[in-house]
Amino acid sequence: MIKMQNISKAFGNNHVLKDFNLEAKKGSSLVILGGSGSGKSVCLKCLLGLLEPDSGDMTINKTRINGLSQKQRTRTFGQIGMLFQNAALFDSLNVWRNVAFGLIEGQGMNPEQAHEIALLKLAQVGLQESVAELLPNELSGGMRKRVGLARAIATEPKILFFDEPTTGLDPIMGQVIDELIVSCVKELGATAVTITHDMQSLRRIADDVVMLFEGRDIWHGSVQEIDSTDNPYIRQFVEGSSEGPITMPLFKLGAKGS
Repeated sequence: MIKMQNISKAFGNNHVLKDFNLEAKKGSSLVILGGSGSGKSVCLKCLLGLLEPDSGDMTINKTRINGLSQKQRTRTFGQIGMLFQNAALFDSLNVWRNVAFGLIEGQGMNPEQAHEIALLKLAQVGLQESVAELLPNELSGGMRKRVGLARAIATEPKILFFDEPTTGLDPIMGQVIDELIVSCVKELGATAVTITHDMQSLRRIADDVVMLFEGRDIWHGSVQEIDSTDNPYIRQFVEGSSEGPITMPLFKLGAKGS
């Protein structure tokens, strides 16, 4: 359903992706694992058409998405739903209009019909009808994530992207969001791609995993293989150890260039 082959992307001398590869099977849940600054967000932005890679090929549902025309882009990306890291709700719109945004603005649906669908999607993520008229600033962090998820699934997309879905949430709400993601993906029969560094979240939502480090895919396999692999990068990440091939630069106060 989704394939990236030998994708490279640089910003000046900063080479973020270097011959990166991934493949997400139809109806599966793929997690891109990696630490902060490893290139996960750039990878997702390339898939969403927000960034054009310097080299390599990308396909979504067998359509090559490099250099699409505006018409082709609209048709291809219309089958995608997205849950942003901080929900990214429109502050000036109430909850139901946020959920219905893609239906009204993207599909031209009349507001009355879109309102009915929005209420159904809110119920699907465990939110009561009374929430529909609230503004985003009246919601808790967990509620904003749920509204963001309701918006992502409102158009019943074939593909769902999740950007750090549990960031900023307490462990209980993080598990609730993960369980909602799994149920929504299964109900839609969608292909899901999630970027995260949260190992607990990964174990709950992933079928397959690709690890991104310094711009390259250094390991891929099923979620069941995470605990049995001898790959030193995966082992260090799973164990949360400071010792291993993944190193973090430390700067002293007053040091040159700090």
